[in-house]
Amino acid sequence: MNARLLNHTTKFLLVIALGAISALACTSARADGKAASVDIHAETPVPTLCGTVNAVAGEVRLLDSSRAHLDDAIRGSGVACGGWISVQVGWVEIKHRDGHVVRVGEGSFVQFAGEGETLQVLRGLVHVQSFDDGSELRMATPNARARMKFGAGMLIYDPEQRRSQWVTLDRMAAFENRFEEDSQVVVGAGESSMLDLSKPRVSPAAPKAITVASLKPILRALDIPEKKRDQAIRVALERQRRVIPASLAGKASRTDMRAPASQGASIQDRRGDYHRHAPSDQDAKIERHLAAKLTGGAPRSMLEPEPDPKERHLNARLEARDRAERQRIIRELEALEE
Repeated sequence: MNARLLNHTTKFLLVIALGAISALACTSARADGKAASVDIHAETPVPTLCGTVNAVAGEVRLLDSSRAHLDDAIRGSGVACGGWISVQVGWVEIKHRDGHVVRVGEGSFVQFAGEGETLQVLRGLVHVQSFDDGSELRMATPNARARMKFGAGMLIYDPEQRRSQWVTLDRMAAFENRFEEDSQVVVGAGESSMLDLSKPRVSPAAPKAITVASLKPILRALDIPEKKRDQAIRVALERQRRVIPASLAGKASRTDMRAPASQGASIQDRRGDYHRHAPSDQDAKIERHLAAKLTGGAPRSMLEPEPDPKERHLNARLEARDRAERQRIIRELEALEE
């Protein structure tokens, strides 16, 4: 009896022990699985920053390279390489990691590229300033590219018109078609160039002086500080005063001091040594002849060719016949009177 009871107790204890071991194994497995899942989600890469927000005004959004995450732009926010900037209202100023200062205007959509192009402008306008640190500032639109090492300028792109415009405000920059070789033009301070693919041309237009009237609204939209705004207007005015787009070295000549076409030339300038033809000894004689002809003092122009001898003989015969006819008529009239 006692042996049978001992066997039942032993079996019961074995079942309880096996159940405890199974429960412990399941708990351990759940713990291991939970720990493994946490480790997988913790391995998120840290984005590389291409710039930092210096100042912001209005409604500005920062997006990552996938455009899946959206954050408000505040001072000190980092802009990831490949990230996007969307300015609905206002503006934002960003300090690039290479030292460039970029100000993005209202209605713009811009990407900070990590390699190749420094900046991609898909819509709107940006003001850029590059310093002499050896790095080249490269800005691109869907059809054009501007390159500058040291200076300041503005890049504008209109997606509806497929029109890119570059304005140089300091030093000079290169402006070109992204897809056409040998299409580069050099745009000096106070000049502007445009690439309009809605027209049948693939090269940027020749640089020309930008007017202050067209420059002021752009500077106002970007809320450029007063000191930089006055400097940009001064550069535009200096370019407009220049008659030719390059300054000549050496002693100043009459061409350097020539007034713009809108002002007209003075009497002294018009009385220069310019001749429409090489001077000749016959000039004075021709002038006297023309004056005599206008006043009725020249019976025959000396510039007309001499008549042909046959024509002269025919005229003489006609005159003789006319005289004979007149004499005949006179004789007949005298006979009727008698």
